Amino acid sequence: YKNGVIATRTLIATLTATSGTTHSVTAIPAYRELYIEVAGVSFNAAATMTLAVSDDNGANYGTARNIAPSTGSAAGVLYGTINVTNIQTTDSLAIATSTMGLAAGAGTVITAVLAEAGGAPAVINAIQFGGGTFDGVGIIRIFGLL
Repeated sequence: YKNGVIATRTLIATLTATSGTTHSVTAIPAYRELYIEVAGVSFNAAATMTLAVSDDNGANYGTARNIAPSTGSAAGVLYGTINVTNIQTTDSLAIATSTMGLAAGAGTVITAVLAEAGGAPAVINAIQFGGGTFDGVGIIRIFGLL
């Protein structure tokens, strides 16, 4: 439920975070917000997962913001969820609220303001995950909420 209304959740993309330093989703349709599930994501060295957004379909991204507790190699496997709100408006910046934790611990809530490249508020149509070099068998699922 969102504001007393049943939210319709549609899968936009599934990313396999097994290698590389970034994973991106472009051409995001006009959803009210994004709901992201993170399962088994880890890095090959101490790193903090980040999220950056774009309003030009991934040609440029704003400053990446931390959205997870600090992790280390395979022992620091992340699980949790991220909500990104206010993505389809031109007059406010998007807000990411994550509840993520390491496999063996409780989740930590982190809130970050996401600015597109140039810092001006605009409609978001691409997101990018980063923070280090991904390894393991991690999955990131991105859903759009109407």
